[in-house]
Amino acid sequence: MKLKRIVALLLVAVLATFALASCGSGKYTVTFNSNGGSDVTSVEVEKDATVAEPTAPTKDGYVFAGWYADAALTDAWDFAADKVSDDVTIYAKWTPTAATLEKLADEALENVPAKVTMTTTSASGQDTETVENVIIIDGNNFEMEMNGVSLIYVDGVVYYKSGESKMRMVMSGSDAQSGLAQSGFSAPFIATENFDNVDMVEANGKYTVTCTGLKASAEDALLEAILGASLPVGYTVTFNEVELSFVVSDGKYESTTISCNITTSYASHTATGDISISTAFDYDVSAIEAPADADSYVWMAMSYEEYAEADVDSLVVIEGYVQDKQSWWNNKGTFYLQDKNGGAYFLYELACTKEEYDALVVGTKMQVVGYKAEWSGEVEIINATFTVIPGDTYVAPAFDITNLLDEVDLIRFQNRKVSFKNMTVVASNEDGAAFLYKWDGSGSADSDSDLYFKASVNGNTYTFVIEYYLTGPDSDAYKAVQALKVGDVIDMEGFLYWYEGAQPHITSVTVK
Repeated sequence: MKLKRIVALLLVAVLATFALASCGSGKYTVTFNSNGGSDVTSVEVEKDATVAEPTAPTKDGYVFAGWYADAALTDAWDFAADKVSDDVTIYAKWTPTAATLEKLADEALENVPAKVTMTTTSASGQDTETVENVIIIDGNNFEMEMNGVSLIYVDGVVYYKSGESKMRMVMSGSDAQSGLAQSGFSAPFIATENFDNVDMVEANGKYTVTCTGLKASAEDALLEAILGASLPVGYTVTFNEVELSFVVSDGKYESTTISCNITTSYASHTATGDISISTAFDYDVSAIEAPADADSYVWMAMSYEEYAEADVDSLVVIEGYVQDKQSWWNNKGTFYLQDKNGGAYFLYELACTKEEYDALVVGTKMQVVGYKAEWSGEVEIINATFTVIPGDTYVAPAFDITNLLDEVDLIRFQNRKVSFKNMTVVASNEDGAAFLYKWDGSGSADSDSDLYFKASVNGNTYTFVIEYYLTGPDSDAYKAVQALKVGDVIDMEGFLYWYEGAQPHITSVTVK
């Protein structure tokens, strides 16, 4: 009897537990995922009940666009009809403002390949002309066709072609982009805030923004974006109609278009025309390469100022006149060059035959294409090729820098042909020697030794060098230094070579 009672009690307990598990609490949790917006508190609702729509969250730069049942934001949640039958998460959808889209797209523009097409149609009287200019941009490199002119910028070199004229020149990336803008191809992206009307349409995550009603205060900015420069003096431009549109998907530009109808006036001449600038950022840009006939493009030399500003290891193109040269050996020669404005260059180990070396006499003008290098302060050109420019010679006068030796910026005269006046020879070592064979005195008259000596002026002492391969033992300068005595007063000429500071290479010594 007792056993039956125990079994019955166990059975009741099991059934009660099963019933409670089957019924549960009758409530479910609804979680609101604001997708980066302000927090929305989760709520509990009865089974098969609807959930009340919460206060909409906020998010800077975005407009709230409703709640969705799925993370992909394809199934909108209907608060009046959709019932809760389990724990559920509802997701917020956001629509970016036009300004936010503009910002996102601007951030996505870095080094994005693009194709820009600029079409201009102008009408004046009975004449109608349509011109299409195209530019392809890939990072810093670009190529363009504009009014019959072809420009290619690649690997730091601009290739210019107009008719039969073909030129090439070294140019930095920033200078090239600046020149691109001055050619009328500055980036055609006008801020939405410059328009009175901004409309936006969204379809499957793709946003199309259309701006009309250009504000008068923004006309100059638009004009400069189109021209890449200010309007020439005497010209006026009236914008009759302007529309800007751009398409953004996943935070990236797909395309941009500016359409303008303008009237231009100069003196008594007036013309009305349309300008359309379209940019495609999904353009499949093949590698921008130098022209196949690049060697037929004539190099344009840079100024000395441009050379001085060029980065070490960068390609340089200079023109100068031979002022002196070191000995030829192993099919190489080292030269001092200078232009007529005082710009000086050290051309290190130029590849040349003995016949070419012999022909490069003092005064010869040459164009050099090579790479800028630096060694212990000395700036030089290496791995170069050259072309002799006939018909013009120049021998630079020596520039007196005697009273400039203590200037902090003496280096601005580096490699220039210079002179030193009324300097007094002082001892080069503790033994009172007037000069040394090699810098430490370890050489001899029988070895291929440079000569080192010291001279003073204005209370300061400086070191000078007779460079063996520039002015060897058979030269007057080498022999003159070998004959120096402490206390001699001398005039000198040479080149302001640099090694851990000024270390002039002397080519002429005159004892007074």
